[in-house]
Amino acid sequence: MNKALNIVTKLVIIDFIIVCVLLVLFEPKSRATPKQPIQNTVKVVQSDLTKQVASHASTADCWMVIQGKVYNITSYFGTHPGGDELLQKYCGKDGTAAFNTKDEAEAEPHSAAATKILERYLVQ
Repeated sequence: MNKALNIVTKLVIIDFIIVCVLLVLFEPKSRATPKQPIQNTVKVVQSDLTKQVASHASTADCWMVIQGKVYNITSYFGTHPGGDELLQKYCGKDGTAAFNTKDEAEAEPHSAAATKILERYLVQ
């Protein structure tokens, strides 16, 4: 009986070792360490996005970044209560600070209604 128990114990240990070796050899790729850090990938995407937005820098084709989102506000020209000049300054650029302060020294944020209007122009 003891001899049979020893054999079974050894087989269980051998099976365990085989499973461990197989797991190491055939580890899923999703667990593998990425070759390029995610941080660098985000910078590349942001850089490409900045270049893309910068290429839309006129009143005839105006994209703007506000709070990390891209908006095509071209069709909003002629309807902005503060005038087109305010919008034009930020075509192809990040207009977050201007949107949050209405481009004034004393911060006065846009209304909820203005934020809702902005959502209509969301590109990305």
